[in-house]
Amino acid sequence: MGAWSVSITGNDTAADLRYEYEAAFSRLPPEEAVERLDAYVRRELDGDSWPDYVYSLALFLWKHGLLTEAVRSRALALIQSGAGLDLYGSPALRRKREKVLADFRAKLCGPQPPPKPVRLRMHQKPVFHTGDMVALQISTAGKPFYPDPLLPEAVFRQADSRWLLVRKLGDQASWQSRVVPEIRDLWPEFALLDFCRPHLPGIEEIYGLPALGIVTGDGRMSAYRRWNAKVIGRSTGQVPPPRHRFVGVFFLRDDIGNCQKEVACLYRWGSCLGASHDS
Repeated sequence: MGAWSVSITGNDTAADLRYEYEAAFSRLPPEEAVERLDAYVRRELDGDSWPDYVYSLALFLWKHGLLTEAVRSRALALIQSGAGLDLYGSPALRRKREKVLADFRAKLCGPQPPPKPVRLRMHQKPVFHTGDMVALQISTAGKPFYPDPLLPEAVFRQADSRWLLVRKLGDQASWQSRVVPEIRDLWPEFALLDFCRPHLPGIEEIYGLPALGIVTGDGRMSAYRRWNAKVIGRSTGQVPPPRHRFVGVFFLRDDIGNCQKEVACLYRWGSCLGASHDS
């Protein structure tokens, strides 16, 4: 494990464990959470990581008003012994780290903030059901257009108010807690269908639409509400092989609001933005 700054969290151990802290303390009583985290760190990380683990754990708990006396005492004992200082090779860095630890000791010895819930920044509840055919309305009016040699701006503007269709294939877990294994960060996978029209198709037409590729969607339902999402059917059959492979492309992100990536894929790999499909 390495460090990139002298701060309490400026090291690989603290960064790697951040989500584990959220998972453990959002679900478990503090004592049980610490017990599980201790076991995980002893099992999976090297011995040099222990001081950074204890310091970052104590800071996390202090910020949430959950610092226990056992964790406080453990952190203070390590600070007193100078644990972990050998990772900071130059005298200047070592002095800076010592100053950080002295300030941290003062913080731990003082009052902590009032307790507050630990917020778990994970998408644990799947959006839609596997097999759902979801219609999403494109909105490009008044949105910025970024120069793209493979997407004319006229096509981008033409797509406004049209519908695109995706079919949910399942969910992928981008991260799973090693301490609380039932906590996973879920992101849906969709087949992007060759469709971009002003009006939604009939049910009989939906199932004959070819798939252009597989894309990853946002794990938050708020993203789909922004797209005026409608479930217009469900299929349990196999998806035909897509024409193109752009697996892993992130679509429908709640923080990307101009729809350009979605329109670009439909234009480059589909036939659905041609003049013959305007009605």
